[in-house]
Amino acid sequence: MRLKPLASFLCCLCLAASLAGCAKPPSPETYTTTNLQQTNKVERAIVKSVRAVTVNDSSLGTTSGATAGSGGLLRGMIRNLAANEASTSQAFEYILEKPNGDLLTLTQADAQPLSVGSHVLVLYGKKARIILDQTPAPQGEAAPPTKKKAP
Repeated sequence: MRLKPLASFLCCLCLAASLAGCAKPPSPETYTTTNLQQTNKVERAIVKSVRAVTVNDSSLGTTSGATAGSGGLLRGMIRNLAANEASTSQAFEYILEKPNGDLLTLTQADAQPLSVGSHVLVLYGKKARIILDQTPAPQGEAAPPTKKKAP
């Protein structure tokens, strides 16, 4: 009987540790099944500013604490483990200008940032994202710039 609490503790500890490593910010190239077969509004925009930001996943501590069930000591240990293993990653915050002059911001995880001046498409939905506008340029306009190359 004494092994049952220990086994429960180890199981919860392993679950918390595995959850800590899997939280990543959404990428414009990654979709979930809930994103499929949906239509979303799309607008054109131009990248006016880009800056690198750090993304902290703060939702993990509350989730792992809830998985511990009762037992304050166990719950506290798992929360501490999750807090120490909280996932941080890099992303880019973009300031975009729509054709009517309105500005908006969007933060997303990109391998390389989009260049200032890039023509992009803003895909609205449950989680908005931006992608390079690869449609033909309207007459009289230059083709949209591409992503920056890695240094």
